[in-house]
Amino acid sequence: MPSFTPFYPLFKILLLVSVVCFFMTALISDILEERSGSHHHVPVLAGGTDPGVRVLLRNRSEKSRDHENMRVIVQQAAVVFAPEHLGNEKYRLQLKAQEELLISPHPTDGFSIGKRNGAHEQWQVARIRIQPLRTTSLPEDQNPLATNPRLFEANNANAVFTLGQRRYRGSLDIIRRSARKLWAVNMLPIESYIAGVVGKEMNPTWPTEALKAQAICSRSYAFSKQYERRMQPFDVQDGVQDQAYHGMSGPSTTALEWAVNDTRGLILTYKNIPFAPYYHGSSGGYTADVDFVFPKSFTCDGQHALSSVMIAKEDPYCYKGAEANNWLQPATRSRWESLCTVPLKKLRQLLIADEKKRPQPKRVGTITKISILDRNGHYAGNLRIDTTGDTLYRSGKDLRVMIGSSMRSTQWSDASPLPPSLEKDYYTFEVRGFGHGVGMSQTSAYAMARFHKKQWLDIVDFFYPGSRAQALWE
Repeated sequence: MPSFTPFYPLFKILLLVSVVCFFMTALISDILEERSGSHHHVPVLAGGTDPGVRVLLRNRSEKSRDHENMRVIVQQAAVVFAPEHLGNEKYRLQLKAQEELLISPHPTDGFSIGKRNGAHEQWQVARIRIQPLRTTSLPEDQNPLATNPRLFEANNANAVFTLGQRRYRGSLDIIRRSARKLWAVNMLPIESYIAGVVGKEMNPTWPTEALKAQAICSRSYAFSKQYERRMQPFDVQDGVQDQAYHGMSGPSTTALEWAVNDTRGLILTYKNIPFAPYYHGSSGGYTADVDFVFPKSFTCDGQHALSSVMIAKEDPYCYKGAEANNWLQPATRSRWESLCTVPLKKLRQLLIADEKKRPQPKRVGTITKISILDRNGHYAGNLRIDTTGDTLYRSGKDLRVMIGSSMRSTQWSDASPLPPSLEKDYYTFEVRGFGHGVGMSQTSAYAMARFHKKQWLDIVDFFYPGSRAQALWE
């Protein structure tokens, strides 16, 4: 594992102390206040600071965490240095706006680094950092190069670098994983990160209260993962593995900016402990139980199960939201209802590939029948797959992951899957909804805000019963 920067042990201690103080303050606040069953009073825990976040920027062309090399264009004056060698001028460059840096793993050790059309040199270090030259205010005695880059950004709050045609705020750490693999980690304040998430996870033109609910969910998710993964090189990934994040390359609207700013520092807690709330595109009228889709989901300290917070329930708002967005028409039904067809041959190949990953692979013959053994509400649970070889057992979630994006959900009709026939050599799944079905349905949040005049607190209450919104920083 790459060596950590000099300030990391101290920051880890400060992070743990701040989280413990938050838990204790929230607990005392809760004891002193008589709870009414609703969290429409949002307490502010003064003194907290935005702890920042580390975002792994995936290699989109390879659909992988790993980059073989990187082409980085700085958007404003920046400094490039090795965090573990702060006093060594050999490992330091200063770049002007629009200068380009080419970085790749050196075959023997460290990096090969150089400007475009310039000489390249070897930096025998485990990590390189690109940081804005002019930063937001820090204490006078604090050197930005020796300060955790999650705690500040450029003083103009604009993009600092471009990677893969996307512009990003904050700083960039490039980590050498092997002689052929690099990781790119964007480090910035959580609020700056959320500004780049909300408009990609939800339509930025939607009602402000729906966008506020999304901002709180995304912020809560990032904060909880930052705590859970504090010993790892990153907190969240920039795609469906965690949350969509395109830096400053995404759309921006006044409503989106207001939603982020007006909910600044607000996170969701259960029993006064932060947790990562799941959300999805469309419930199709029913949400799913978190234990069914994401077993062993707990608050970020691992102490409290979330079984009663994200539950299977009827969602009366989703249809109206789908209707208003014209998602009930045949050409756009994928957000409400859709058909997923999987050729028999392709399904068998997917199962064969999946079996090869298992300790004791079974023989996959021609598929003769697929049976749903149980359901969680309206969602397919365990499956039995009969073949001319061995009998296989999978979950609906397993099958959806194997098939990919064409399988919008595991909320299948009672008749699904429809088997092949003489006229067709494929299985057909009648699917409702879009996404895993756990937690907030974004389509429903839209309808609640637009047609039912619900506030963000109402949206959060409906999808995360028993949770509480609390302000961790201002």
